[in-house]
Amino acid sequence: MSKLTFSIYGLSSLLVFSSGMFNLQQAAASEKVLFENDHVRLMEVTHLPGETFTTPAQKLPTIVAVDAAQPEISIPSSAKQTSVAMGNRGIPPLDRPYPWCQVQASKLAQTSTVKGDFALHYYRMEYKRIDGDAFAANWQKWYPWVLQAPVKKQNLGTQPQPGEPYSRDFPYPIVYDALTAAPANHFLRYRDDHVELVEVFIRPGESENFHGHPLSSVFFDDGGGFYPAIEATNNYLNPDTPLPRGAVGNPPAGSVYPSCYGAIPQWPHSVTVTGKVPQHFFRLQFRRMDGEDIRQQWRQLYAQPKSST
Repeated sequence: MSKLTFSIYGLSSLLVFSSGMFNLQQAAASEKVLFENDHVRLMEVTHLPGETFTTPAQKLPTIVAVDAAQPEISIPSSAKQTSVAMGNRGIPPLDRPYPWCQVQASKLAQTSTVKGDFALHYYRMEYKRIDGDAFAANWQKWYPWVLQAPVKKQNLGTQPQPGEPYSRDFPYPIVYDALTAAPANHFLRYRDDHVELVEVFIRPGESENFHGHPLSSVFFDDGGGFYPAIEATNNYLNPDTPLPRGAVGNPPAGSVYPSCYGAIPQWPHSVTVTGKVPQHFFRLQFRRMDGEDIRQQWRQLYAQPKSST
């Protein structure tokens, strides 16, 4: 059977087709739910060399987050083909290759085969609801938990704290990590040895404690994060703080939400929301970056997923 080869996230569009005529592995064998609520679902996706798999249909847009090289992917050229729109990549600054992200429009089920000689691995943020322009009017109904009294922690303030620098990219002590320095606005939703998912919520009129993000990350935003209604201001511990975010990953033409960013570690800062609408988004922080090492280390990093029966 002839094959059509393409890069799974390297093009402005993808090809999908009906899989009923093929004997395929179930996608669930290689996809794992890391976090889920009534708003979003974070999936970890792993497919091994030679594996043929089907990703499920999506009624709403999704965002993929990638921290590793991607193997060659192919689909049968005889299949019924329908284009699936993709936005541009959200890439980190300073010519860093990872992590990057991309918004994919709603789609039919998609079937592919890993033709490369190493595993395909990425994360996918699926939206059950797009907050969008309705966020301003509905945030109290959708997020009632933020109306409770926030966790109080003494502000580290603008005086540099003692301690060894965490890394070359984050030359500050780990005491500034957002989850410990600013717990009123940063909520850990998931963590393993590879990633941690943090939900960020800054209430109207609220100023965060000074804090930083020592890890590279991907921002997921579907209307509460980076739009004019937020009216947020930033204060930085160091005036030479580099801009952590690179080019925005916009959705496909005709859509406004969601969007994403690839980001390097963010130096200590504090955000104040000066408007009447809170700031809200997720960031997937990478405790480990697979990068190009996945080509040789995929066997150690990702065990054989169990086949569905």
